[in-house]
Amino acid sequence: MLGIYLRLDELSEEFEKVLVGTSRDALIVFAGNFLSTLFLALSAIIIARLLQPENYGVYSVSLVVSNVLLLFTDFGIDTAFVKYVSKFNTLKREEIVREVVIKGLMLKILIVSAVSIVNYLFAFELSTLLAERPELSYYVSLTAILTFSTALANSSLAIITALRRMKLRSAIMVIQSLTKLALSPLLVLVGLGVLGALLGHIASYVVSCVAGLTIILNYVRLRKPSEGIVRSSDLIRFGLPLYLSSMLSIVLQRFQYVMLARVATNAELGNMNAANQFISLITLTIAPFSITLFPVFSGLEVRGAWRDINKLLNNVLKYMCLFTVQVALMIGAFSQDVVRFIYGRLYVTAPLYLTLMSIGYVYAPFTVTLTALLSGLGRTKDLLYSSIIQLLVMMPASYLLILTAGPEGYAVALSLTGLPALTYLLLVTRKINMDISWKPLIRIYVISFSSVLITIPTHYLIENYVIRLLTKSLISLITYVILLVFTDSFCWRDYELLKKTFGGVPLLGKVLAVFLEFGKLLLQVRDKYSGRTYLSNEDSN
Repeated sequence: MLGIYLRLDELSEEFEKVLVGTSRDALIVFAGNFLSTLFLALSAIIIARLLQPENYGVYSVSLVVSNVLLLFTDFGIDTAFVKYVSKFNTLKREEIVREVVIKGLMLKILIVSAVSIVNYLFAFELSTLLAERPELSYYVSLTAILTFSTALANSSLAIITALRRMKLRSAIMVIQSLTKLALSPLLVLVGLGVLGALLGHIASYVVSCVAGLTIILNYVRLRKPSEGIVRSSDLIRFGLPLYLSSMLSIVLQRFQYVMLARVATNAELGNMNAANQFISLITLTIAPFSITLFPVFSGLEVRGAWRDINKLLNNVLKYMCLFTVQVALMIGAFSQDVVRFIYGRLYVTAPLYLTLMSIGYVYAPFTVTLTALLSGLGRTKDLLYSSIIQLLVMMPASYLLILTAGPEGYAVALSLTGLPALTYLLLVTRKINMDISWKPLIRIYVISFSSVLITIPTHYLIENYVIRLLTKSLISLITYVILLVFTDSFCWRDYELLKKTFGGVPLLGKVLAVFLEFGKLLLQVRDKYSGRTYLSNEDSN
């Protein structure tokens, strides 16, 4: 029997715009994050080579105090910016957006100024207490500027994100990384050494801070004033649970690493750090969604579009699983060749650590999406409760795992860390009547596992690890796409949505469009031999 498929027949035109816009924003953020990470990595490599290990260590330790003090400059204000700015921007209440921005920035400047003054006046005491390097107090005092500019730059990025200006957000991040790449090595080369590297790093955040605040102030200047709608205390009240939640996560991470340091040798720590650095690349595929979904869910909640929220939840889960799960499984399964290709032969245990840690990213799409959902709906206390549960469960579990299994136990603990919180988030999601479509997601997971398992014979048939890695990657990806198409996990609706998404992003969008056309070819082959016909909306009319 002839099957007929209508373009996006199950999606309204308005919701289609929301989904395409969200996906495009995520892609733009991904491009910005990727370029920023690339430039920062290049600058780190160059600075490390120029300074040599001892001076590079001095440079790194000089930043410790500022990094710690930055934890006390926010108290959830930035997340409150995202919530309230996106909310009133959706309602077209620009005068209230202006009020939120002004009151929030005034509060943030007050807090940041106090912390920065502490950073400057107590540089000696802080460098002694936190870094055990009192001789670095001069460098630490300079980082007071870094503390001030970084905190305000983060606030600017939060506001720009809430306004859905993702191109500007990505541009600021790239400018910051390029400034550091240009200045730090140059200042080292002219003879300033550690001071030059530090000044270049500080200057890059000053530039990003100025750029971000200039954009925000220009936006605020053109809007009519409004008073009394939102109070500064409202921002703290909303954001504080999220701030406390992140602090609890940091406490757990520090505890796990301290336990690792107590039982692991220097060689094992080196292997673990190598695995950690590489596994963080998966975050590049996840972070854009966590950044862009929060304001989108917030905007839909204001309009009372609960049905659209549920549809967006399921669509985003599907697309995140399509990309993230496959990447995580491939990195975990091909870890031996990946580590050898990147780091060489000496990192013997890093492949095992990498495989174990990659498991945690298999369920990451759920954690990221549900966190953004509950943040957008204003259920920040639930997120705090999830972090408390995570801490109570994983702290003793991590203690036992690391104490009994060493570095392998640490890697397992990291992969399991998010499960207690995710379990609670799933229960809350069910409680608020958000239904997750499990069947298509399970199918994606099965297909991903199958596409990785099919590459096992190549491990024994190909000796050269570079050729073997390339062959396994190609076989896995091609098998993955074919299975997605012929199991109807990737259909014409997905093709057209992704085509619209990629079409709005230069360069990267064109590269991804090549893979999309391969999917289109497979869809045409599938329809030809199954007797199905695809019609666009125009054709159906």
